[in-house]
Amino acid sequence: MFDRLFKPKTDHVGRARQLFSDKRYPEAEEEIKKAIASNPKDAENYYQIGILYFENQSFSSAIDPLERALQLNPALFQAHHMLGFIFMQRGWSDVAEDHLKKAIQIHPQLPNSHYLLGNLYTDKKLWDRALEHYRKALALAPDTAEFQACISKVEQQKSFLEGPDDQIIELVQRDRSYLPELSKRKNAKTFEALKGFISINEGNFHTRAKAMTGLLDFKDFPVNEALRDYIDDNFGSFLSSSEGHAVMEIAVRNLKIADDPDALNTLFRFSGTDEYADCYKLALQKITDLGPRALSSLYPYLESRSFHERFFAVKIIGQIGDPSAITPLEELYRREEGWSIRNMIIKFVIRFPDPGLQDFLLDALGTETNEGIRYHITGKFDEYRGTIQAVSRHFETAETHGDLIQMLHKFPVADIENFCRYYPIEQLRLDLVSVMNDNRFEKCSVLVQIFCDYPDLTKKYPEKFPGTIPAQKLLDILVKRLVPFVKRQRKEQIAGAVKLWMVDMGLFLMKVQRPRDALVFLELAYPSGMSDHYFAIAAACSNIALAEKAPEDIERAREKLDDIITGRVSMQDEYVRKAGELLGKLEQI
Repeated sequence: MFDRLFKPKTDHVGRARQLFSDKRYPEAEEEIKKAIASNPKDAENYYQIGILYFENQSFSSAIDPLERALQLNPALFQAHHMLGFIFMQRGWSDVAEDHLKKAIQIHPQLPNSHYLLGNLYTDKKLWDRALEHYRKALALAPDTAEFQACISKVEQQKSFLEGPDDQIIELVQRDRSYLPELSKRKNAKTFEALKGFISINEGNFHTRAKAMTGLLDFKDFPVNEALRDYIDDNFGSFLSSSEGHAVMEIAVRNLKIADDPDALNTLFRFSGTDEYADCYKLALQKITDLGPRALSSLYPYLESRSFHERFFAVKIIGQIGDPSAITPLEELYRREEGWSIRNMIIKFVIRFPDPGLQDFLLDALGTETNEGIRYHITGKFDEYRGTIQAVSRHFETAETHGDLIQMLHKFPVADIENFCRYYPIEQLRLDLVSVMNDNRFEKCSVLVQIFCDYPDLTKKYPEKFPGTIPAQKLLDILVKRLVPFVKRQRKEQIAGAVKLWMVDMGLFLMKVQRPRDALVFLELAYPSGMSDHYFAIAAACSNIALAEKAPEDIERAREKLDDIITGRVSMQDEYVRKAGELLGKLEQI
């Protein structure tokens, strides 16, 4: 080919030709490079050094100069032909096909280009196209036995592939490259055969992926069911080996879930997989894309015993972002032990201006122990606190109980309620140094006592205490804020004066039948120096036990009462007698 195509134009090129004939290839290359240096815009020089590399089978080196030659002169059909041959050798069939077609378009009388295209289409199992180009090659070179042999081989193969289904299935079992032939026959037998070829342990990734792709073309067959079965049957192998991940991804990507609840349940299998993996992200996105339609199918997963399924469901519900999901998520929050799920729920619900959200967040703040989640809740409260500035200023500047009572007259009930909800109790400090300069906790305790005693106060002093105040509701809100706050305090750091305020709150809460809340304050404040303090603790425990009759509560109450009766805790005779009476009541349970 070198002698036939080489067209000497300079002394460098002439010498290169002679050197090539003498098989002195490095020197021939240097001469053509000199020709390029002297005329870098001449396509022929690049073309000829490409020929030199090609003839010397240095195919990688031939690519750049041949492509450069085509940039300068797109009509060089032989450059297209050689690049087509090179890219076929490399397995880049699409690029090779493009070059060979261009070679034929420029010069239709190229039998070898038609021949190469016939080979390329044979490899792709495109039999009709292969025959077309082999026959054109034979027409241009009738004496070429190789062309006739290729035609005969393809015709025989094509005839064989037109045989019965069982024959094709047997062929595919021997050679997976014939899977596309099986996909062309859309009937029940070939559909079932393809399902068998996508097994996680069947062949390599490429053949399984090809079988899966072929299966997707069976539009009138239960493809979705087949994909579900594939995921269910091969999920264990998918988890234990990375080999099947790509095929599993094809199945997940093409699984339709809009009208198939079983398919949605199948995708929940991926809830326990790596949340950064493709199948996890695909499953998450496919369910999320259903929007609110998916919610009714997601709610049962909020009851699941599987942490991963609950987490997955909450994550999807959060991304769907429908406010109708707030109530089910709030219910899950109250029983959920996993902090990450609780955190997602809080971050979701605080996005919505739901009227009932304030009470939920107040309850959550009262029970939540995770500081990160508490941060999100209090951050939401900060938004509300702008509405209570006037009430807060009055509260903080109040010097007497009368000033606090005046606050109940001065401001609307809604403002008082918001004050109880959102005043930053969490910022208070209970150590001696702090309370010497800050009596806000004392004023909180006074409010608790006022709300506890409000029915009697309104009867005795109706002119001082407005009857419109919902004291029971305000007490409930304020105590829900104070109880978790004091639970987080360290007993040894609480000032003595604060302990006395806590005892007062505990005793008033006992009067309104809130012994569990009372016990929190009473136990944290003990010892306070008050003579009846331990008896108050024992009485609170007894009231809890008598009301709820739980064995552990009964046992704790007996221990406290026994401490008083036996003298382990020294108390006045009056309290010893009362302890005996309470113990008698416990014995009757």
